[in-house]
Amino acid sequence: MSTKFKTVITTAGAAKLAAATMPGGKKINLNVMAVGDGGGKLPVPDAGQTQLVNEVWRHTLNKISQDNRYSNYIVAELVIPPEVGGFWMRELGLYDDEGILIAVANMAESYKPELAEGSGRAQTCRMVIIVSNIASVELSIDSTMVMATQDYVDDKLAEHEKSRRHPDATLSEKGFTQLSSATDSASEELAATPKAVKAAYDLANAKYTAQDATTTRKGLVQLSNATDSVSETLAATPKAVKVAYDLANAKYTAQDATTARKGIIQLSNATDSTSEALAATPKAVKAAMDNANGRLEKNSNGGDIPDKAKFVENLGLKETLNPTKRVSIGNIGTGVFDGSTPCINIGDSDSGFIGSADGVLDIYCNGAKVGYINGNGLHMLTDIHFDNARMTTNGDIFSSVWGDNWLSIWITNQLNTRGTIDWINGELAIRDNNINTRATWDYVNQTFARKNTASIQDWGWILDDSTGFIMQWGTLGNSNGTYNFPRAFPVGCFAIFVTNTNAQGSQVDNAFGYPVSNSQFFAATKSSGMVNLVNDFPVAWFAIGR
Repeated sequence: MSTKFKTVITTAGAAKLAAATMPGGKKINLNVMAVGDGGGKLPVPDAGQTQLVNEVWRHTLNKISQDNRYSNYIVAELVIPPEVGGFWMRELGLYDDEGILIAVANMAESYKPELAEGSGRAQTCRMVIIVSNIASVELSIDSTMVMATQDYVDDKLAEHEKSRRHPDATLSEKGFTQLSSATDSASEELAATPKAVKAAYDLANAKYTAQDATTTRKGLVQLSNATDSVSETLAATPKAVKVAYDLANAKYTAQDATTARKGIIQLSNATDSTSEALAATPKAVKAAMDNANGRLEKNSNGGDIPDKAKFVENLGLKETLNPTKRVSIGNIGTGVFDGSTPCINIGDSDSGFIGSADGVLDIYCNGAKVGYINGNGLHMLTDIHFDNARMTTNGDIFSSVWGDNWLSIWITNQLNTRGTIDWINGELAIRDNNINTRATWDYVNQTFARKNTASIQDWGWILDDSTGFIMQWGTLGNSNGTYNFPRAFPVGCFAIFVTNTNAQGSQVDNAFGYPVSNSQFFAATKSSGMVNLVNDFPVAWFAIGR
């Protein structure tokens, strides 16, 4: 027997289900089911349908869920209430929240009566669809639009009465809890009975004897609304406090303080403010005092400066000297640095500078005059030393450059019997020999490359330096492989030609090859007698490029 009743996914429904399984796809929300009478006869569901043959009633789904046994079965349920009816039911349609018909089904013919016809039953319609990916369908319904059947409610109530699926009560959540009459338990999971509460109350009542409160002891106290009482045994009520507050608030209006009036003022820690509306804090006063203590006293005229020399140095000033007075950094003696003339003494009174005349500054060292400075420059009366070299007062120079000797002696030693200088003659001879050597063609040929260069041999090449054109050649005893050029083409290989080097027996083998890269090529032979047979017979090759 062929299947008479069935459910099919519509073409539009299949497309939406497929799109929902794609990454980032939107889930389908099935939320409405429609009932139809098929136009008076049982219809055959068609995937191309976009609506029922003849819809008679539709409503929001009562339930949509995943089948308990088959994970890819979706069960949609619609409840038709008793007051709705007066039509035949032969077809069902399942719609999503965008009004698209996702699935259509036919069903056993059934008449749904109205209450007025004398029958008051609720009708439940279920449709089962199979999907490949259950995650592509949103299994949720609008609870405000659901109608539960009487049987469903009765079953759930009976199940609930028999179950213990309720959480226990905690300090933060309601739930089931166990009663306890214990008065010494520290449990936070039990509830105290009235018996336990009474026992605790009686115990506390027996231990505490009420007494009146005083200014030195806690206890019972009587409240009072009086605002003019001087009692120390009564406690003021919030009402009395408010009356006193309102009275005080009405008598005094806060105003800002000024230099001529008392009032409210804001404190400030600033030490550089010129405000006349702020009051300095002790912190600001201390900062000002510390700053003042670090300043110099005006009346001391600099006498309270700890390091006067450092002070003068920091100011960038120089001490003014009296030219008739002696300036000394060392000891004052009785020799040339006796203070009779302007001088600067350094050390133990025998070294320094003496102004012997106008514009003349004598230089002394250990009591001896070693030079002087005047308008013509520096004049030294002794040798001038430069590390190991020195210059005498007659202009002669002693240095290692002259063979650890005086320059005058070194020049004299260079003179030969002919009256020429050997050192100059030697240097000229060296230069002349270099010129003669480098002027030969051998030197030119060895130093400068020829126009064209080549490596003429069995595996060789020729390079035209003016154009960069390169020709290369060679022979292979065995072919059928990749081989290196004698030298790489800097730009590329234009073409390679391969030919046989002998008759190769009775077979005629066609030689062939091609460039692999700028530095390699492939060469092989191919038999004319056998299709696609590549041989390794000897070949010769020729390549061009640049």
